[in-house]
Amino acid sequence: MMPLNRTRRKSLFGLFRIVAAKRIRTESKPRRDDGRSVARRAVAAVEAAVSLPLLVLLVFGSIELANSIFLAQTLSFASYEGAREAARPGATVAQVNDRVGQILHARGINDYTVTVTPQLSAATQRGTKITVRVETAMSALSTHATGLTSEHMTSQEVSMVKH
Repeated sequence: MMPLNRTRRKSLFGLFRIVAAKRIRTESKPRRDDGRSVARRAVAAVEAAVSLPLLVLLVFGSIELANSIFLAQTLSFASYEGAREAARPGATVAQVNDRVGQILHARGINDYTVTVTPQLSAATQRGTKITVRVETAMSALSTHATGLTSEHMTSQEVSMVKH
């Protein structure tokens, strides 16, 4: 009598022969071209045609948004530094313009306007609130002309008290 837990073993050669036979059968089968592969390619083409413009819009929109945030931050920093310069004793408008210009030129912005209110002079008293406003076009940092922001201006202003 044979024990129940004993199973029939196949030789290693027999396993290789079975695997090779299955591989030959699957490779030798002719492919059916019933239109399914063509339909799958057509679906992929339609999906690409629909999603690619949305993806491009998302990428370039993100770039423009990042540029506008960077521009606002740059103007804020430049106006802050200009107000710091204006708040010093004996400061002039030329010194404020130079300081703002240094920052903006370093960041690649060349077309801007600086307004200092009230006008600085030797008679400007301590405790006077001085406001520095820096203004430029929204397209100042744009790498490509979209036409959406070319006419719009953006500005930042900072106020400080004269020392």
